[in-house]
Amino acid sequence: MAFREGFKKNQQFFLIMLCIIFVFFSIASIASKRRVRIGKEYTDKYDVALYLKKYHELPTNYISKAYMEECKENGISTEGKIVGGDYYGDYENNLKGFHLGDVSLRECDIYDSGYTATIEGRKLHRFVYTYGTSNVRIFETKDHYLTFSEVTKFKIMPDHYVVTFLLINHIIGSSVILIYVYFPRLNMPNKEEETIDAEVIEIN
Repeated sequence: MAFREGFKKNQQFFLIMLCIIFVFFSIASIASKRRVRIGKEYTDKYDVALYLKKYHELPTNYISKAYMEECKENGISTEGKIVGGDYYGDYENNLKGFHLGDVSLRECDIYDSGYTATIEGRKLHRFVYTYGTSNVRIFETKDHYLTFSEVTKFKIMPDHYVVTFLLINHIIGSSVILIYVYFPRLNMPNKEEETIDAEVIEIN
């Protein structure tokens, strides 16, 4: 009761604060969302992962091993290109714990921050991903296919999902507060009716 009266007494201040918090979380949610565009080149591992999940293919700067060899034979420059898109056979069943079932897998090179992406200097860091599926699953290995961890959407942009979660909770919390303050009959028992019912029972 005291909270309801205090809110109504300072309702302009509280409503402005609720709106400011809503706008802040909304802007933060939009700003923290990672974006990729089809047809563009990407080297950051989370950009590559998002590109795979969104477009079901690798960015345009990735080329297959066969095309890499063809470029070498014909003296075609592969500067800025990264190897990726070739079939991966999990012959040692290192991915068996992820219960993939009968799916086709492909792999691509991934370069850590600070390394220049070159075909000649390939590292141990790779993505293995499901190919030809509606929901692309991506697995990261930093030791050349010995161990894997799944790259989820939360890993790709954790800030966005955390802020969006806070925004949803703010909307729910604000709605509950406003209902409690302005629509008390929806959340408080009617004491008058309870008293009348009690009196009627006693008389009977």
